[in-house]
Amino acid sequence: FNGSLPLSGILQDFICGSLLEVEEFPLLKTLLMQTESYWIDRKKFEKHISTFVNETIDAGRIQAAIRCQDVFGPLFPELQIEFNSMRQFLDAASFITNVLLPGHNAPFMEPRSMRKKLPLD
Repeated sequence: FNGSLPLSGILQDFICGSLLEVEEFPLLKTLLMQTESYWIDRKKFEKHISTFVNETIDAGRIQAAIRCQDVFGPLFPELQIEFNSMRQFLDAASFITNVLLPGHNAPFMEPRSMRKKLPLD
């Protein structure tokens, strides 16, 4: 066996995924800030965070997604842009559900589904 295991990638995937799932965002941020740059693939880290936030919103855990956005948005400018857009859709979904359709047992509109809809004329 001449190959080698990409240990840093395996550790990053495991640690990042595990800490995101238990919502230990400040701990994960500290780990990211204090780890040598050659151990961390920032693009992969961004993808983990983006995926977590999207899946968390889809699962209805909106407050956890917002806390994650608040912690990691300032560290990743590309994610901050995505997060800002997502917050606008969350605000719009909340407005539609609570103000325009109060008492209508309407399902909460998710940001992903709202992005796919055509604008109102």
